[in-house]
Amino acid sequence: MDDRVIVGRIGRAHGLAGELYVLSESDASDRFRSGAVFLTDEESPRQLEIRSSRQHQARLLVTFTDVSNRTDAESLRGVGLTIAADERRQLGDEEYWPDELVGLTVRDLAGESVGTITGVEVGGPQDRLTVLSADGRQALVPFVRALVPEVNVAGGWVVVDLIEGLLNPPPE
Repeated sequence: MDDRVIVGRIGRAHGLAGELYVLSESDASDRFRSGAVFLTDEESPRQLEIRSSRQHQARLLVTFTDVSNRTDAESLRGVGLTIAADERRQLGDEEYWPDELVGLTVRDLAGESVGTITGVEVGGPQDRLTVLSADGRQALVPFVRALVPEVNVAGGWVVVDLIEGLLNPPPE
């Protein structure tokens, strides 16, 4: 599944007819349209095709063609929906996929390695990089140009301006 990316995660069942809540992890507004096909992220992936989808109380409700009852729907809870990585939209300049950033080395302004990106939280006022520092501390770094002035995915690193308290607690 190295060439696939998760674009949604199945939540709980809704009703008796097999409808499921899906948490979208995609920025493509039509990703969960009728006829869209996904592979699950299970050890033995299954193919799921969307029969219909609709908004319900600010959440996405989906019906898959081969899921017709609540029991079948509940068996999918927590399963990821994947697409081939090359099916994602083209990124603009200074845009990155979260999976491209995870694992990059974090350098300070002097070029010294200070940690590794272990996750990306998308949303809110800005995205945040989860950084595990060399001494084992974890910190959230706002992913803004003022704090992350340079990203080199091909080189395997990002530069972070280590303002006081960002990766280390402020002095007492």
